[in-house]
Amino acid sequence: MRQKNSSRILIYSHDTFGLGHLRRCRAIAHHLVEQNKHLTVLILSGSPIIGSFDFRTRVDFVRVPGVIKLRNGEYTSLSLHMDIEDTLMLRSSIIKHTASIFDPDVFIVDKEPIGLRGEVKETLEMLKERGTRLILGLRDVMDEPSLLAAEWRTKNVRPVLEELFMHRDSATFLSHLEKRFIFYLTNILLCVMIRHNERETSGMGCPR
Repeated sequence: MRQKNSSRILIYSHDTFGLGHLRRCRAIAHHLVEQNKHLTVLILSGSPIIGSFDFRTRVDFVRVPGVIKLRNGEYTSLSLHMDIEDTLMLRSSIIKHTASIFDPDVFIVDKEPIGLRGEVKETLEMLKERGTRLILGLRDVMDEPSLLAAEWRTKNVRPVLEELFMHRDSATFLSHLEKRFIFYLTNILLCVMIRHNERETSGMGCPR
């Protein structure tokens, strides 16, 4: 049962390579709980080293089975002796079940609008029916807008994403988005800017 006046945010972290996505999501989570003492944030990630990071009080994570991207562009399971389709089905199931029980007020999807190969699409549809606010988190350096718009059309993003959420300040890219994507997205909302703190992003430790 929820505590009175409490809120919950669920973050899906794109995790196929490197630490950038995890560090961004962690920085956002920490900033949000600092601003709201009644907020709890849960991060979904397949990063094999997420447990090496410290998290502030009211921020935690659920680790899904990891995947890695091969040189040929294909994906494979990081550790499990399972083919990629079965691995993605398992990840998708864990993500959806976690979201169902956690029941967030806001769901932030990092980078990939419907997750890796669509693994969060069912979760987005379920949460949309519940009235959860759905937000797409983007870096300030992305592909050419026309290429990204074409990719999102192919992935049928519009029905499930309501707002565009940028992690960092980039007036140039925002201008491109306003000019090239406004015809495609329901609306564009610059919600909050998170400037990376060196202590937050360069080291594993973090004060609680």
